[in-house]
Amino acid sequence: MLYFLHGLNGYPEEWDPFLTYFKAKGFQCESVNFMKDFDLRKTNFSDYVNKITSIVSKNDVVIGHSMGGLLMLKVAEQVSLKAGIAICPAPPNGFEKNSISFLKQMRYLPKILFHIPFKPSYPLYSSLFVKNLDEQSAKRQYARLQKQSAMVTYDVMRGRIQVDASKISCPLFLISTKDDPAIPSRTVEYMAEAYQAAFKLYPGDHYIFSRWDDIAQGIYDFLKDKDINE
Repeated sequence: MLYFLHGLNGYPEEWDPFLTYFKAKGFQCESVNFMKDFDLRKTNFSDYVNKITSIVSKNDVVIGHSMGGLLMLKVAEQVSLKAGIAICPAPPNGFEKNSISFLKQMRYLPKILFHIPFKPSYPLYSSLFVKNLDEQSAKRQYARLQKQSAMVTYDVMRGRIQVDASKISCPLFLISTKDDPAIPSRTVEYMAEAYQAAFKLYPGDHYIFSRWDDIAQGIYDFLKDKDINE
């Protein structure tokens, strides 16, 4: 089974093109709505980790985008997966943090202090996460974003999540994009070296779903190389 994990404010349906692609290749797939049934005023990152680890097994592959990539690494630390794949992953503790400036983050401090779920402002979202989309498409995507737990957002954006590379035993594949201002490719490449992962750089920005097909093909090639199939 291939399990797909969305990003910080993303939503499961973003993965629909990937699910269609991999189902046609014979894989069973699921895009996990890991935020469902949680009270986001009380939710922390470990709640998501526990939810995913309760679902997946050694027979599964976990594929995550952005925060979902970080979540994959944390799950792989606890479960011996068939493989783990992270696309533009949010970095764990010890790597260069997200490029959002401290001053830009300060506007969200009241929400963080009072644990109020939120999503980023449209100007911040459009400048960092959908840089190459036209305005109409960017606004359409922004309207679909989910509010996220303030505690999860703070911990991810500040790079507070610890991942022990020595506890990950499965093959890893880390993917970056050339024009991603949110999580620079050099950070992802450093992560790949630290976690002894395969690494590949693709065109595009942080929003991978408008140019998904090359990345899907790269993931399929990686799985074939590792002799992973259904």
